[in-house]
Amino acid sequence: MWTYATLSIGLSAGARGDTKTSIRLIEEGLRKVDSGTDIGSSEELAVPVARARIAVGENWARQFRNTRLVAPLEKSLAVKERTFRLALDAFAKAENAPPLELSLQASRLTGDLFVEYGKAILASQRPKGLKRADREGYEEGLKIRARSFFERSWTGMPARWNVSRRREVPRTWRFRSVNDWRPRRRFSRVRWPRKRGR
Repeated sequence: MWTYATLSIGLSAGARGDTKTSIRLIEEGLRKVDSGTDIGSSEELAVPVARARIAVGENWARQFRNTRLVAPLEKSLAVKERTFRLALDAFAKAENAPPLELSLQASRLTGDLFVEYGKAILASQRPKGLKRADREGYEEGLKIRARSFFERSWTGMPARWNVSRRREVPRTWRFRSVNDWRPRRRFSRVRWPRKRGR
């Protein structure tokens, strides 16, 4: 009961825009859940726990978005990578637990985050003073790195769609999920450097 109340109050604080209080309470409640103490009914906690994990992931995702990739790239990339991994970890925990609707929401957020990372890499600040050949090689490296994130945004999508069909999620909800995924297709039109020998 204590855990349920803590998570509920934390989620309510987040809905009011009090992020600091919300995350503090949510993380406190999730520590209880993860430790297996004072968790009450697992069925009763399923929804607030999933929502809490998504809220934590979205909090890390906001910090991820606020971290600009500036030269030297590797330094700022390390900071962005940390918040990216923390967001993915929170979403993954929500994705691997009931209820299905929130599991699919976490799955979609994970895919969206991969797309955002790829876009951030393409929009990153370029070093100054590069010669033409070096600049072309640098751009090619950025495109290759970004492409890996775009491709990973699709990983598992067909499986998630099949799960939604097997569990008979309402058609309107399934359609909304597909529409959310659809913008990723535009990246297939990006012209990537061809491999040598082709």
